[in-house]
Amino acid sequence: MSVMEAEVYEAFKAIGVPDEKASAAAQALSNQKPEIAALVGDVGTLKSDVSVLKLDVAALKSDVSILKLDVATLKSDMSVLKVDVAALKSDVSVLKLDVAGLKSDVSILKSDVVTVKLDVAVLKSDLGVVKADVGTLKSDVSSLKASMAVLQWAIGLSTAGVLSLVAKAFLH
Repeated sequence: MSVMEAEVYEAFKAIGVPDEKASAAAQALSNQKPEIAALVGDVGTLKSDVSVLKLDVAALKSDVSILKLDVATLKSDMSVLKVDVAALKSDVSVLKLDVAGLKSDVSILKSDVVTVKLDVAVLKSDLGVVKADVGTLKSDVSSLKASMAVLQWAIGLSTAGVLSLVAKAFLH
């Protein structure tokens, strides 16, 4: 029997509780030690997980910023390409002798535009995935905070119960 169990047992005995009940109460209190230790460990793990998640969110924010810059660059490039296509179409009407060469250039530029559009679509899709991941991480952080609050509450209850038993034991 640990010192704590012995003290609880003696306190119950001092207030006239039968041996079996005093022993059971002391054992029940002792049985709570692993649960409290596990809860404290879980809280520590959750705090560590939250720190890791914060770092991940910061990295994702950085990635999103880079993607936004890339999208802005692609949009600018798209505008330039559109101007180039318009200029080439004007040149085709003016320079009928160079029609064959200009058709080839326009075809190449159209292919580039399609490629750029596909790249933009992929980047938009990636951005959507990143946003979804950020949403999931925010939800996970909220869940972790709620779990941590429940664990803190449970620790508070356990601590309050132990203190109440000890106080009763000393008061009687």
